[in-house]
Amino acid sequence: MHDDPLFRRIRQHAGKRLALSDAENDGERLGMLKEFVRLENEMLKRYHRKGDSGFRVTKARAIVMDVIIENLYLRATERCKRECRRPTRFCIVANGGYGRGEMNPHSDVDLMFLYPTGWSASKTEAQREIVTREILYPLWDSGFKVGHSSRTWKDALAECKKDERTRNALLDSRRVCGSRSLADKFIVKFRRFLSKDDPIRRLHELRQAQRSRRKDCGGTVFLQTPDIKNGVGGLRDYQGILWMCGIKFEKPGLQTLVTKKFLTKNEAKNLKDAYSFLLRVRNELHFQSKRSVDVLYLENQPEVAYELGYKQEDLVARVEAFMGEYYVHARFIYETAKVVESRLTEDFSGPGSSLSLRSVLEAYRRPPPEIMDGFEIKGDTVDAVDENVFEEDPDRIIRVFRYCQRFEAKPSFALRALVRRSLQNIDSTVINGAAANKTFRAILQNAGTVFPTLAEMHALGVLGRFIPEFGRLTCKVQHEFYHRYTADAHILATLRELDKVFVGEEEIVGKYRDAIRKTNVPALLYLMLFLHDLGKADGIKGHAERGVEIAKPMLERMGIEENMRAQVLFIVKSHLEMSRFSMKFDLDDPEVVAAFATKIEDPQKLHFLYVLTFCDARGTSSDLWNDYKDNLLAQLYRHTLDLFEGHQPSGLGKRREKLCESIKKKISQEVPAEEINSHFDCLPERYFVHAGDEEIILHLKMANRLLSAVKRSDADASLIPIVEWRNDLERGFTLVHLVTWDRAGLFYRLAGAFSVAGLNIMSSRAVSRSDHITIDVFIVTNEDGGLVKDDSSREVFEEILEATLGQGENLLPMIEDRRRKSKKSKRLKTPDSLGATINPSVNVYQEIGVDRTIVEIQANDHIGLLFVLARTISKLGFDISFARISTERSVAIDVFHLDSANSDLQIDAERLLELRESLNKVVSQKEFLITA
Repeated sequence: MHDDPLFRRIRQHAGKRLALSDAENDGERLGMLKEFVRLENEMLKRYHRKGDSGFRVTKARAIVMDVIIENLYLRATERCKRECRRPTRFCIVANGGYGRGEMNPHSDVDLMFLYPTGWSASKTEAQREIVTREILYPLWDSGFKVGHSSRTWKDALAECKKDERTRNALLDSRRVCGSRSLADKFIVKFRRFLSKDDPIRRLHELRQAQRSRRKDCGGTVFLQTPDIKNGVGGLRDYQGILWMCGIKFEKPGLQTLVTKKFLTKNEAKNLKDAYSFLLRVRNELHFQSKRSVDVLYLENQPEVAYELGYKQEDLVARVEAFMGEYYVHARFIYETAKVVESRLTEDFSGPGSSLSLRSVLEAYRRPPPEIMDGFEIKGDTVDAVDENVFEEDPDRIIRVFRYCQRFEAKPSFALRALVRRSLQNIDSTVINGAAANKTFRAILQNAGTVFPTLAEMHALGVLGRFIPEFGRLTCKVQHEFYHRYTADAHILATLRELDKVFVGEEEIVGKYRDAIRKTNVPALLYLMLFLHDLGKADGIKGHAERGVEIAKPMLERMGIEENMRAQVLFIVKSHLEMSRFSMKFDLDDPEVVAAFATKIEDPQKLHFLYVLTFCDARGTSSDLWNDYKDNLLAQLYRHTLDLFEGHQPSGLGKRREKLCESIKKKISQEVPAEEINSHFDCLPERYFVHAGDEEIILHLKMANRLLSAVKRSDADASLIPIVEWRNDLERGFTLVHLVTWDRAGLFYRLAGAFSVAGLNIMSSRAVSRSDHITIDVFIVTNEDGGLVKDDSSREVFEEILEATLGQGENLLPMIEDRRRKSKKSKRLKTPDSLGATINPSVNVYQEIGVDRTIVEIQANDHIGLLFVLARTISKLGFDISFARISTERSVAIDVFHLDSANSDLQIDAERLLELRESLNKVVSQKEFLITA
């Protein structure tokens, strides 16, 4: 470690710049130390930026820390000799990353002050004060984050028994300076402790901890914003197998794993190179930040990529090149770590291991292995009979995965390695061959077990090789703020969600399983999902249409029957439509449902699209799916299915008459007949399509209260909306019904009142009677996304309504006050999980199929945003007839349907252009910048 010229140079610099004994006072010594740290940091940054490996730069930084601590130790011991009667010998031991000799720019410094047994803290108080003052204080004052402990070797081992993290940190221990005999004794005792501390159990615990960590960090290498340290395929995966090696063998390290034949020399080299790449990426992240950062956020990726040597001018191309290499290295670390962890726990030959009578009997009772097509199926493992199995028949490289699926088995370690070495056998003959494609179809048809099989194929490089169109998506970054995975991982995630639908263990999937069972070939949806995003290889825009062109020759190659191809291609082309309609349109509007049904054509396609939309959304990021979206999707599905099956109410006029007469009988004592007649005469037909007796009666009673204020000549009261609150327990939101006189700017004032009351609007719809009474229904939640149960929020909302609509008060100061009070709220203080800056956007267009003028907005969500947007729309002469409001990871995604406030003034291109420009000015202000 010390032979490197860079390391020698650091020690030479320390000899010149760290003459601490020459300093006249503590301030001068601290200044000397800080200047040394600054200069060495600048030097290491230059070495890093010119392309030095991650290993070299992190080791050099550890040496910088070594020489600092060595010099501080010398000064501390000199003072101890002068000021303490009988100073106790001690040494300083580095643990964790510093102990491994790996330090990134903002890494913690983990130190253990090791004392002899019999050491007493009370008797050495003066010495410990000197050590703290002369070693720890200067480190802290120089900006280092230092963790420290003072222990004997017995204390350290006792702590190891209680805390796994301490044990793992001490696995990377090394002496920095001080008593060598103390350090050597500790290492001997620690190694002996590891051999006796139930190593088999410790290995299994460590393996389980690694699994849990990966699950907590997303469960896949292919997150768009990976955690370099703790994520799947991150630094902890590499470090974990070294810790396990340290528990199992006397001499830990990659070389031991090679000697013991857990790794080949080439695998060890590639593993070390991959780890060094990740260290280099982390170095760059730290250089660009003032603190320790481990998540590679989207907004950081272009600059990190540039400084690491990816100089493409096009940011997308630069990020894709960089992240593609990142994923290759991370995947190799993960796949290698997974195999080594398994072998280290299953192939234990440490102290005390022996064959028990029980294990012998179990082995005797197991059925003999089954030999099939050159493979040996033994329990839950598949192995190759010989090394030439794929040379003899290249199609076997696809069939072996079908056997694994069929027998619920996994390829052995040797078979996995053989598959990787045999990828060149997947040539054009295999790719286009009928036999291999028939096997692949069989894999896709085994409903409920498709994802694990395809994930294994992908992990071993087979899937992208056999399906080149899928291979183009490997490690493809999706430049959309709500996508959590790369394009290839997303497709596999959608298949995992479909597996869940078929297995049916989750309550939420029940209705989707019922829907897919109504199709002629339910398992065909696996193929549709596998194909649906292949067009993203050339970008997101237009990918559905490109996907159709990509899929056509693939379906022919796979031998898909002609009558199924048209259905598959239709779903690929239309796979975004159901999500678009459910999130952007009023699903109670018969015209919307009719337009969607026209697009979808028939119930079979509807069933497929319904389940695909669910799997696609959950495969994007499960935390972005909620009951509200689930209910919207189900509502569109039910209404469209009713239309296809002829269950829509026929003769709306007759139904209207019957409703009117029925309601008169129920509430004639509370609401005059003439008011009921007026209600039915003055409302458009679409109101009555899905409104039931209960809702109509509620609105009639509310209108009656409004009209009563007019009859009493109570002008002030007549201006204030009548409000009713209804909690929908099943769907998890609150419905707010408002009946009032229609007037300019009503929507934005209502939106402002909700904002001041701390309530989130999810959706709204408005319907106006011809006598200028408007009925508005809002779907709202509290700040935590739940039901509005708090009376205070309701009271504040109604007080604000009275103030703004009854007395004309300005809402802006109230909103600003609310924003100031909420700055410390969770939603505003928690950084978004993606961390990318996405430009706000405004899209204004006319949807011809349903004759609607639509505004779509993406902007940073904050208190008062909806108020400002709605006020801008109102001032330009538009009324909002429908709104769908949603927030995804701090980004507001709002959809408005507009009518002209003046019926004599047409909505033309000039007005829409003015609207778009005005809204763009609003969302482009600095405070509206999106951090997603």
